[in-house]
Amino acid sequence: MKTTKILAILIALFIGANFAHSQKTKTTVFDVNMHCGSCKAKVEKSIAFEKGVKDIQVSLENKTVCVTYKTKKSSDEKLIKAFKELGYDASVKKDCQSKCEKKCSQECIKKCGSEKSKEKPKCHNKN
Repeated sequence: MKTTKILAILIALFIGANFAHSQKTKTTVFDVNMHCGSCKAKVEKSIAFEKGVKDIQVSLENKTVCVTYKTKKSSDEKLIKAFKELGYDASVKKDCQSKCEKKCSQECIKKCGSEKSKEKPKCHNKN
C-alpha cells in the first residue's frame, strides 16, 4: 500500500513536470517610443506583470523591449495592446520577429536595436 502511494506521487510529479515544461515560449523584440528613464521604468514594471511574461529586457538607447512569454497566455498582439494602454506606440521589430530565442535575446536586442548594424545575431543564421 505504501509503495502504491509513493508510485502514484512520483507519477503525478512526472506528469506535472512535463506539463510545465511543455508550455511553449516565444521571444519578441518590440520597437517602443520611449523617451526617458521614467518611460523605461514604467514599461519594465508594467509589462513584466502581463499574463505569460517570463522575461523582459528594455533598452532605452535602442528604444526596444525584448519580451519572452508563454504562447498559451499571451501574444504579440496582446503585448502591443498593453504597450498602448501605457501610452506607448509599439510594433514588432521585423528583423527579430520569429527567430530570437531566450539564450540570444540580449544579443538580439543589441544587434537588432541598432539601426547601424546589418549583421544578424547567430540565432538568425539557423535557417
